[in-house]
Amino acid sequence: MNSSSLSSKSARRHKCQQANKSWQPTLNRFFGGKSVPVQTTLTHFMKKLGGEENVLPIESIKDESVTSKNKTAKNRPALEEKGTTYKPRKSLSLKKKKQFTFSSSVASSSYIDTLTSSAQEAVPPSQDDSEEDRQLLKGYSCTLDVRPPPLSLDDLEVWEESEKKRSKQLSVMSPLRGLKDASAAAVPDTPSSLPMAPSFSPRCTPLPFRKLLCQDICDTVGSNVSIPLFSPSPRPVEVSKRDGQAFRSGDQADMSGDQMGGPKSRKVLVFPEAAASDHKGEDLNKPASHEKQNESVSSDFALAMDIIDSHDQSALLDEILSSSLDGFGASCNLEASHVQEHGLNRYLVLESVMQEYPDLELRNKPEIMLRLIKKEGNEERFCYLRDCWVRMVILPGDIVQVNSELDPQTGCYIVDNHSSSSVIVNPDLLVSGTTIATSTGCLRKAVLSELFKGAGSGPTEAMTLGTLLHKVFQQTLVVARSGVKVTADVVSHQVDQVVHQLESLDQFYSLDVSETTFAEKLLECVPSIVDWCDRFLHDSPLARRGEIPFNGDEKLCVCVSEVVDIEESIWSPRYGLKGKVDVTVTLKDHRNGTRSATKRVPLELKTGKMYNSRGSVEHRAQVMLYSLMLGDRHGCPVPSGLLFYIKACQSQEGVKTGHMQGIPVLPHEMRGLLLQRNNVARYLDNQERQVSLPGMLKDRHVCHSCPYLQLCTLYHSSVERGTSETSGLGDVFDKSVSHLSPSHLRFFEHWLGLAQGEQRHAAEKGSKQPWASITQESKECVLTNLIAERAEGGKDRWWYQSFSRKHRDGAIGEVSISPNERIVVSLQDGRGWAIAMGYMKTITANQVEVTIDRPVEPGTVCRLDVEGRHSIGGLLTNLGRLFAADSEREHLLRRLIIDLVPPRFASEKIFHDDGFNSLFPHCASEGDVSLGNLRKLWTSLNFDQKTAILKAVSAKDYALILGMPGTGKTTTISCLVQVLAAQGRSVLITGYTHLAVDNILIKLKQMGVDFLRLGSVSHVHPQLHPHTVTELTHGITTVEKLEEFYQSNAVVATTCLGTNHTVFSKRLFDYCIVDEASQITLLASLGPLFHSKVFILVGDHYQLPPLVQSVQARDGGLGVSLFKRLSEHHPEALVYLVHQYRMNRDIMLLANTLVYNHRLMCGSLDVADAQLALPYWEQFAIEGTWLYASICPSWPVVFLNTDQCGSEEECTGDHMLCNMYEARTVETIATSLVKAGLGADRLGVITPYRYQQNIIRKLLTANSALRDIEVNTVDKYQGRDKSCVIVSFVRSNGRGNVGALIPDWRRINVALTRAEHKLIMIGSLNTLRHAPLMGCLLQLLEDNRWITNMSASSGSR
Repeated sequence: MNSSSLSSKSARRHKCQQANKSWQPTLNRFFGGKSVPVQTTLTHFMKKLGGEENVLPIESIKDESVTSKNKTAKNRPALEEKGTTYKPRKSLSLKKKKQFTFSSSVASSSYIDTLTSSAQEAVPPSQDDSEEDRQLLKGYSCTLDVRPPPLSLDDLEVWEESEKKRSKQLSVMSPLRGLKDASAAAVPDTPSSLPMAPSFSPRCTPLPFRKLLCQDICDTVGSNVSIPLFSPSPRPVEVSKRDGQAFRSGDQADMSGDQMGGPKSRKVLVFPEAAASDHKGEDLNKPASHEKQNESVSSDFALAMDIIDSHDQSALLDEILSSSLDGFGASCNLEASHVQEHGLNRYLVLESVMQEYPDLELRNKPEIMLRLIKKEGNEERFCYLRDCWVRMVILPGDIVQVNSELDPQTGCYIVDNHSSSSVIVNPDLLVSGTTIATSTGCLRKAVLSELFKGAGSGPTEAMTLGTLLHKVFQQTLVVARSGVKVTADVVSHQVDQVVHQLESLDQFYSLDVSETTFAEKLLECVPSIVDWCDRFLHDSPLARRGEIPFNGDEKLCVCVSEVVDIEESIWSPRYGLKGKVDVTVTLKDHRNGTRSATKRVPLELKTGKMYNSRGSVEHRAQVMLYSLMLGDRHGCPVPSGLLFYIKACQSQEGVKTGHMQGIPVLPHEMRGLLLQRNNVARYLDNQERQVSLPGMLKDRHVCHSCPYLQLCTLYHSSVERGTSETSGLGDVFDKSVSHLSPSHLRFFEHWLGLAQGEQRHAAEKGSKQPWASITQESKECVLTNLIAERAEGGKDRWWYQSFSRKHRDGAIGEVSISPNERIVVSLQDGRGWAIAMGYMKTITANQVEVTIDRPVEPGTVCRLDVEGRHSIGGLLTNLGRLFAADSEREHLLRRLIIDLVPPRFASEKIFHDDGFNSLFPHCASEGDVSLGNLRKLWTSLNFDQKTAILKAVSAKDYALILGMPGTGKTTTISCLVQVLAAQGRSVLITGYTHLAVDNILIKLKQMGVDFLRLGSVSHVHPQLHPHTVTELTHGITTVEKLEEFYQSNAVVATTCLGTNHTVFSKRLFDYCIVDEASQITLLASLGPLFHSKVFILVGDHYQLPPLVQSVQARDGGLGVSLFKRLSEHHPEALVYLVHQYRMNRDIMLLANTLVYNHRLMCGSLDVADAQLALPYWEQFAIEGTWLYASICPSWPVVFLNTDQCGSEEECTGDHMLCNMYEARTVETIATSLVKAGLGADRLGVITPYRYQQNIIRKLLTANSALRDIEVNTVDKYQGRDKSCVIVSFVRSNGRGNVGALIPDWRRINVALTRAEHKLIMIGSLNTLRHAPLMGCLLQLLEDNRWITNMSASSGSR
């Protein structure tokens, strides 16, 4: 049908109907093929419909529009007196160039539908669109002013009367304050004849829009319909933007762009901040005046978005869609049934627009329009945030959880104060309820405590007493649950058990307080606990004695009929919350003489004082958040919780008694807490290059005693370029940072940004959260349908539990979960996330063994996931501690690490004979029995090893030992430890991994050296269990004996991240030895250095570097270890170990030529000429074949070229690489080697790719004779060696693509230097040549005739 043959009105209707059929979110062929927001195209369509005469420049209507808010109400009585039809005025508040208003007196229903149905719709551009038309539309937004036909005043009065009745049903006044949420049933449906715009809800439809009803409403309607563009705040505020970070307008206004160290400031549009702390005492439900509310919106600004034209808007929108949807899948790719059942409603934000809407009293109020998209089916929705929710910060690219029902009339989400709906920003970031509660006092402190975990002042006596009281109360409830009557003797027995636990003694030791002191304080609270149990632990409430205050003056008679759980761990992805509930109980109450239904509620225990009748704001907030999380966990709302102050007051006899009260979950308070949660999450998940913090509190009285004062002022001085004036703290600020130089401040800012960038990258690329998939088993991180078996109580408060799979569910597939990796145990049906957490132990075809913090009920169907979040809290804590002002050790470390001052050494040791006597000049000569074994060990060392030990002993600051592959680093460290211990020095042994530490300790144990191994028994090598704290402290029940034990151990060992143990609170070691120091990031290596006078770093930066996933962070220097940093600036502190005892001369030649410039030497002729011992090898190989070359002992190095075999790499759907041909080849060679006489435990397989590792391991474990063969990635083989090693390079393709792992020459160096007698490499010659180092390697192999070409048949050489 040709539209030109129709009348003007029919043509418009037909054109709109055709547009509705072909509507798309963006039009890729508009404006020269660039994607343009749909509103721009809609504007273009309006221009086509109305004609040029109806398109007015903004200047022509500016004067009228700016006063339209008040003119309408003001002029209305005069209009009614004259009998004139009431018409809406023009309303245009966004003053910007290139905008226009379209006016029309007639509009068809189809035309109105086009404008009001959904902002997703658009009209395809016409072929006759001129270039002038296209250029005209750049950067345009519009306000539509559709004029209705004449309407009688009678119709208007009828509609006004109905609206008054309707408004009374929408809300009722709360007796407390503000508006109380009305039930959904109280909101009547909007008449179906009323067309609704996407920016209007049935509750808040603009008054003029709803009043202008008439008989022919289907054809005509009047309204101000706002169709916003992508970048629009009606009140833009200029702020400074530097390096992607926005600063609040007015803050630090005296700083220019040059002073801030960045480019010149640009004008940006900003969104309102959701900081509840900036609105203390404000009633979020109370309607504010129009002027006050607009002032609040325009003044509370934090984050920014650039003003861009329509082309830039299009590019940004495309970038969001292309870059965010991949990562968005991890959060939003949820199964439909899972979404419906568990309320997970994830969206990606495409647009965030601040705009206005008129309320029932014709007052314009702000709202945020969100344009959202789901990955499944590209479903788009609009969400409108109103009332207190306009104070949120939501930017394009954010992931949000919308907890709201779709409006049945508009198909949009409406989030306001009149419902229980909410929007959660970045819901996959779970914020603890404690953090949110404490942020009500100081948001900056709460964020600092999360970023710099453990960086405060440490535990105090009050905190320790509170922790112990929690344990006593909880253990008493466990006893009561078993049927024992709670008496004073029962509670006193629990006190005695708690104070003599090793964990409690550790805390007393660090505080230097005896256990009897704490026992006396705990016994004072016994009457309070007994009284609570007598009053409330019953099957039904006791009259009067069971009364508690509830919501002010109201009192309820309650009882705790059941103790459901203790320390229940709850993750709530629906609200982005997590926490541990002190006690979960079943509560019964009598209300107005009738018994209400039982309900499961949280009971929060507090040991501090109760300062007012309603309790602390922070404590009430915790109870409300736990109630919300419990309701989400168990699928039913929890309207209240319990708050118990155990030391609230004293009776007339001087006995301390408790006070329990009910805490109702009030809607307006819960909204405030969720807004605060979003605000905290915004800072914790900052997407900018540099981490940003909330503003300073600027309260000298409060800040002076804050445990985070040092970090707060350090950040303000270094990152925010603040001074004592801008901090508001005066001399308090100066005292906190005056000891730091400008270079120190730059160092802090630089490394803080690197660490934050690494965490952000790990979060984006890391494992999916468990709720991302409810049933699918993933090779990366998920094990599903596991049946919990009986748990066994292990040591160190850990439980050992197995999970099996029924045969009908199939065997456990290959997953990339390594031993000792952090795991999360959840219910399979998704009704309980993170019910337990722990570490993976072993995985077999039908069973999984884990170590977890709490047992799972046998028979429970569970799933196991790798913990998705990557935390850098420990690293940032080390960084912050480096800048402490009150320690000489930190001052010296700043000089050595930041200022790079040269290290000091004692006078050169003079070698008497072999140097041993110079170490012990005051001891008797060779006949001294105490040094006899050590002298024998000394004589077995080579010259390099002796030099390294002498260098280390003479160091006053630090020394560096570079140990090349196989040069005996472990032996050198073991001898150095014995020398230092014999000299009466204390030694701390550390490494980044438990394996590295345990290798040294096993060597020391063989030499008869005594030591103490810190750390959980589950992570320690079984041979070292007798040396752990758990085993050695049996029978110690007093602080005095514990201190004696800790001080008696001259040698202590732990990992670099394990230096938070109580031992380090009172000990400063003479020496700290860090093994594998070249693999540890600078920030991680700082931990043990704080606890020693001299440190010795042992490593090889020509092997694996620190693991850094972010390319930007790696390029910025995060991949540079402290070992490399110091060795490059002070080579005089470096000693080389060059004599190796692992590889024969042919294998050594590879690394010597490629990496070490021929400095590496064989330690002896026996090592150089060593061959693989295979007594039966000739029986399993035919001469001239590739298999013969693979197992022939006289060929130490073999490269099997697969180019002629059709060996192509394969890429799975989840981008996992493997090569089945190479995997089968590995299986064949391994089978032949074992049959030829090689022990399976002396054979190793290395591959760069984890999926290839899993495939090879599966093939080998199918044969019982091959199950002891170790298959691992290159990274896992660092520090290991095998008699024979097979390397599978995997990459084989016609494009010459070698990926990112193969070109890493340090990773290749490790792979080539693990074999002692034979090295077998399998790969594609043509593909691997494209990696520079591999090209040199292959040339070396060709020169020595070590390459064997495989063929599809016999594989002749």
